[in-house]
Amino acid sequence: MTKSILSRHSVLYAEDHGETQEIVTGYLERYFQEVYVASDGKEALDLYHRHTPDVLILDIDIPHVNGLAVAEEVRSKDEDVSIVMLTAFSDTPKMLRAVKLNLCEYLIKPIEPKAFRQTLELLAKKLQTTSVNVFRLSDSCKWDVDKEQLWCDGERVVLTYKESMLLAMLTKEHKNVVEHTSIMAKLWEDDFEMEVSIDSVRQQVKLLRKKLPDGVISSVRGVGFRLN
Repeated sequence: MTKSILSRHSVLYAEDHGETQEIVTGYLERYFQEVYVASDGKEALDLYHRHTPDVLILDIDIPHVNGLAVAEEVRSKDEDVSIVMLTAFSDTPKMLRAVKLNLCEYLIKPIEPKAFRQTLELLAKKLQTTSVNVFRLSDSCKWDVDKEQLWCDGERVVLTYKESMLLAMLTKEHKNVVEHTSIMAKLWEDDFEMEVSIDSVRQQVKLLRKKLPDGVISSVRGVGFRLN
């Protein structure tokens, strides 16, 4: 069950010790769909902003920007991403800082295999309860269904009311084409006196496309639009 759940998700792993990094990366690749590996905090933040992974596993003492600082920056933008912190020793001040970050787990190195497996099981349970409400549009963008929020490159993208409604329609019907008439009826349902045309729909799609990566929304000639 754990492997089947994690296989639909991505993880960012930050560790500067070469041998440990290689061993743990190999282990993570057996579970996760995508594994992004960083050797320092600066690289970790860059990978996070590019890929917005579902899980972060961070060594607390990586160079340039330490793991706690990475977690703090990420947490300031994303309240829900699962974060696991790794440390080679028990440092009370750092642990007190870590408590405020709502970590999924805090593991002491060297990590015991049993403890690591239990952590993966914990991550799987958390992802199972939250992932159904997150629609991944691309490697760098996701749509939070419950909160109706768009996140790209680790930053929240502000949408207008109509853009938000349109994206909600497209994600809900992502396996189907959403017809022009359905979009008109939904987006302009309160605008009784406004003259709405297919051009109005196209303009709204154009505005939304500017806030998404290229190719996320495709046109179906004469019918409507769909997500790729």
